[in-house]
Amino acid sequence: LIPVVSSLPSIISRLPPSASCFLLLRVYGTEGERSSELRKLSAPLLDHVRKTTTGNYGPENAVNATNLLLTDVADKKPARRRCARRVLEEALSELNQSIEDKSFDTVKCTWLHSLLHVEHSNVLLPDAIKHISNALSYERGQVLQALILSLHRYIKYATKNKINGNWKFSTYLCKLISTRHNICSEAIDRFPDVRSLAIETVHGTFLEYLEQSDTEEIFDNDAIVQFKSCRSYKNGTVGSIRLPLSLLQSTCVLLSIWKEREDCEEDLSKKFINELSNVLMFPCDNPGSLLLETDDLEGIASARVISSGNPAVSVDEWVMLAKSRSDDIARRAALSAPSKFLPRLLLCSGLPKSSLLTMIDRLGKLGEKSENEQKVYRDLLMPSAAADWGFGQLGTRRDIARKLLGRLSAYISMTGDTPEALSKQLSFTFIGW
Repeated sequence: LIPVVSSLPSIISRLPPSASCFLLLRVYGTEGERSSELRKLSAPLLDHVRKTTTGNYGPENAVNATNLLLTDVADKKPARRRCARRVLEEALSELNQSIEDKSFDTVKCTWLHSLLHVEHSNVLLPDAIKHISNALSYERGQVLQALILSLHRYIKYATKNKINGNWKFSTYLCKLISTRHNICSEAIDRFPDVRSLAIETVHGTFLEYLEQSDTEEIFDNDAIVQFKSCRSYKNGTVGSIRLPLSLLQSTCVLLSIWKEREDCEEDLSKKFINELSNVLMFPCDNPGSLLLETDDLEGIASARVISSGNPAVSVDEWVMLAKSRSDDIARRAALSAPSKFLPRLLLCSGLPKSSLLTMIDRLGKLGEKSENEQKVYRDLLMPSAAADWGFGQLGTRRDIARKLLGRLSAYISMTGDTPEALSKQLSFTFIGW
């Protein structure tokens, strides 16, 4: 078809825009020598798609053509997504040249900037937001960075220009971080602009729910969580807070990967992270009683999914927090985690010294302040209790204790301090047991 169309360029104007886009996508999806031949032949097609997407043939044709291309941008198949981005980059190449920000050039995503400058951008934007938010589920690295920043820019533009649509950037971002936390953690750590945007968005949304009494605007189709803020937050008052589960999970991810950098631009992000930590976890300097009864749990440990009554924070999320890159957050997590999870957390590899020693001390004091030290420790290591640790079968209580002692002995030898020296700083009752 392409050689026929290229030999009769006058018929291209009679093609529906969707047909031109479809043919051009096939051209850019071809590999090898055949691809270069077809691209030479498809120059009239590319010109037609360029004029259509930039609005020369009216808003309806522009919407149809762009929608077809954006559908492929959000396709499950990587080859189709890559091909669609190349077509859009070529189709909007003239506008791309006028864009000062060239940070997306390396991944062929400058068209994301240009889309706001086409003639009928206000008409195209609703479809663009829908498809780009879907594409977040598949991309990573620089392409994910480009999509996140562009989605934020589009929604901000739509709000400013009063374009009809029910869009909330925080909804998209929180669901993305909570469902793809490993991929998002890599992007947040790698790109400062994504990091600052993510922290600012999650912090701002968290405060909205913290300060409002009526939380009707819970994210659509999202579980609702209720918890008590730590009494160390706002002069000792403990308030009940309701918010979306994905927002709480996103906050846990950001706290777990946070690390302080020698950069003055990070000062605001540090302030936001500290505020989130104060609401959710005990402070390191004055944690209060470490032996809280179940009914008196505060902060993140008290979070429950309202519909089921189940804990909102999983063991895996406690592991993430206890292994945080920030010593302050890791120690806060060790102070705030339910005591039943402490043996599980001590079985982790890669624990920072701050959280390791805090958990050993907590377990030691837990036994010292109980009427029956033996029963407290035996109950913590019961196979039925260990069933919630996500480890599968760990064996008998004696097997679990042996594994724990081996791990703790290795950790203590790595701290550089002798057990005798450490026992003067913290309680070794649990290790002695």
